[in-house]
Amino acid sequence: MINKILSPIYNSFLDLLFPNLCIHCGLRTHSAAEIFCIGCQKIQNPTDLHLFLQNEFTAHFTGRIPIFTGASLYYYNPGGLIHSILDRIKYKGYHELATRLGDYYGEILKESPHYKSIDIVTAVPIHSNKENIRGYNQSAIFARAVANKLNLDFEQKIINKIRDHRSQTEKSRIERMNNILNSFEYNKKYNIQNRNILLVDDVLTTGATLEACAIELLKGNPKSISMITIAMGKN
Repeated sequence: MINKILSPIYNSFLDLLFPNLCIHCGLRTHSAAEIFCIGCQKIQNPTDLHLFLQNEFTAHFTGRIPIFTGASLYYYNPGGLIHSILDRIKYKGYHELATRLGDYYGEILKESPHYKSIDIVTAVPIHSNKENIRGYNQSAIFARAVANKLNLDFEQKIINKIRDHRSQTEKSRIERMNNILNSFEYNKKYNIQNRNILLVDDVLTTGATLEACAIELLKGNPKSISMITIAMGKN
């Protein structure tokens, strides 16, 4: 009885000392479970793609590669709120934001039946040259946080990036596919046969990078491949 009385007081005290702040504007969030304040939530709400086995995300890969399901936490608009967050994560060193986004999406995915059978989580790799300069792989940080929330193993080295190349941002899907041809390699040290793999990246645009990684994963004969990203372009 005493614990029930003291617990809200203790939580309120912790909130006073360590308030949960919006990852965009820095204002206090409505609850510890939220990553955006109420004002920013009005600008950018999560998608509901995780509730549907086939959806706008999976449509990117229809007729290209077989995936079980896929979803993105947010839609991406150039110059918008999520664009700003991703820019801070990728280019300004705010890698902790990727962890908060992963924690948040992991809690959301817990409620979806389509991600209950996942065995292993992995992330789209970046070349060691780029990772040494940046200091981290933002997709891997996001993926690890998701895996922790889903109580799943995270394995980064299932796919390796063996070729460095220029940014894909301004390229078409065909240009991207040509650019990343033979850039990834499945690591045969990992046995993924008959296992359900969740492949994670930061952004889905044309899907070329995710497709190239999935092609390599298929060499390990997994039972299924699913995908998630922080953001995706909206058709």
